[in-house]
Amino acid sequence: ELIDQQDNKDPSSSFRLEYFHSTPVYPTWKLKSDIANIYVKLGLVNNALDLYLHLKKWSDVISCYQILKKLSLAEHVIREQLKIKETPDLLCSLGEVTDEFEYFERAWILSKERNGRAQRLMGKYYFNRGNYEKACE
Repeated sequence: ELIDQQDNKDPSSSFRLEYFHSTPVYPTWKLKSDIANIYVKLGLVNNALDLYLHLKKWSDVISCYQILKKLSLAEHVIREQLKIKETPDLLCSLGEVTDEFEYFERAWILSKERNGRAQRLMGKYYFNRGNYEKACE
């Protein structure tokens, strides 16, 4: 309801402007983002996904698709974003979705061996396959 009220024309603008500085007014996108975050915490991932798609918050869209086990949709979004700009986080997400080690390695190299997520995911990849010595590196 809070979001819907921002587009409401009643009461008049002149009346609302009298109290403008007495209450915090947040941008609509911020309110929607906060509500989507709450939806995820409550387990309403589909509802959150709709808001994230509307806001074009791609990292959160990818997370929602992963939670919902819609990995092909997550992969599609990741590949579209990689066409725009290749980042270590997107490469890590692609590696998680496709379960291919090469993307973790590319993320690690792209980050100049500084991305903790890439390193952690490489270790997890080896650990899950029983290669504990490599996982510790």
